[in-house]
Amino acid sequence: MIYTSIYKYLHFTACLCVCVLAFGACKHNQDNHKSIKLRQLIPDDPSWKIISIEDYIYDLSIIPLEEREDILITPIWEFFLTDNFIGAYCNNRAAIFIFDKNGKYVDRLLGTGSGPEEFENIFDIDFEKETGILYFLDLHGQKIIQYDVEAREIRDIAYMRDGFHLFSIGVNGEFLYAISNDFSGGQVKVYDKNTLQFTGKSFVYNTPTFAQPASPYAFRMINDTLFMSAGGTDTIYYCLDGNVLPYLTVGDDETGFGNYDRREILNRREAEVAGKLVRPNKEKRILIPYGSLFTVNGNWMIHLHNGRHIYWDRTINKAIVLERKQDENHFLFFMNYLAIQFEDKNGYAYSTTEGFNVFYNALDRMLEKPDHHLYPVFAEFNKQYPRESRFENPIILKYKFDTDKLREVLQ
Repeated sequence: MIYTSIYKYLHFTACLCVCVLAFGACKHNQDNHKSIKLRQLIPDDPSWKIISIEDYIYDLSIIPLEEREDILITPIWEFFLTDNFIGAYCNNRAAIFIFDKNGKYVDRLLGTGSGPEEFENIFDIDFEKETGILYFLDLHGQKIIQYDVEAREIRDIAYMRDGFHLFSIGVNGEFLYAISNDFSGGQVKVYDKNTLQFTGKSFVYNTPTFAQPASPYAFRMINDTLFMSAGGTDTIYYCLDGNVLPYLTVGDDETGFGNYDRREILNRREAEVAGKLVRPNKEKRILIPYGSLFTVNGNWMIHLHNGRHIYWDRTINKAIVLERKQDENHFLFFMNYLAIQFEDKNGYAYSTTEGFNVFYNALDRMLEKPDHHLYPVFAEFNKQYPRESRFENPIILKYKFDTDKLREVLQ
């Protein structure tokens, strides 16, 4: 998915180094919640290999979103799918755009102001497919909005008046979970999803780095469980029945959260932070969740602060770390880093990119490989939208990800 965060996202390329990691034995703590730790990651380990992301993608369809002179569609930050529509929330826009499944423009929901029944901007969204309700945050007005996508109408608006800015939301069961941070510590507040009223439950985390930087991808529904990677902490949680419980701990004594000065996360540009995470010992690779969690075929992709990802194959309970390299072909599928935004019931994954120069540079390289299995799809796109057409709208890609092939790397 393409998006530009209010915090500068790190460059992540498509040619990836991978280092095989095994998970430690599963333990059950006193609350009977599973805790799994990654073993130490050593960057010069000889098992590191190089893969190219395009070699793991097949059955690809490209959906360019319709260009119109009267509508400015900026890079997509998040999007959702209904049975009939594609909904796109764009960066720096107080709008949600609706397209049909072929990318043709249908409608839009616009922010109109700061009045009681209005909203000013959008910072995060969560779509509940079972009900067709879209929940989104108005960051400036500190509101949570309930929107019926099929009926095209706002159902409810609730004000947040406790001084905590909400950064990310996730819905599961009867509850809406919202991450906030006042720059001294963070918390997860629990609301009734139907009434949008605060339940009185807050889970407070005294670490100042909790949820820093704020990410719109902190929550991810996996099967029927809502997981949360808030960022700035080594723990991934799950949200159930109005509770927030620890599930997964990333890193160990050598590679985990305690191996750097935590102030480096606060009040710094991401590029500066990334360079300092490994300074205590350049031979270490520190594994600190950035606050984004994605899934593909039931496997996890945990975005890390240093631009890397942990890819966890849950079937064989092993993980690899996807590392940055010099190749830039990932711009064919993603704008900044590997972010599979959505999966449908048929096993197709979705991501977004955009028709900028970096995309067309990667497209040119692909068109030099006529034997590649994705060549026909990109060649057809290039016929319809060549570089000189100046097509710059967001592009949605629908494909299947070959997790079986990637599993061979782990084994």
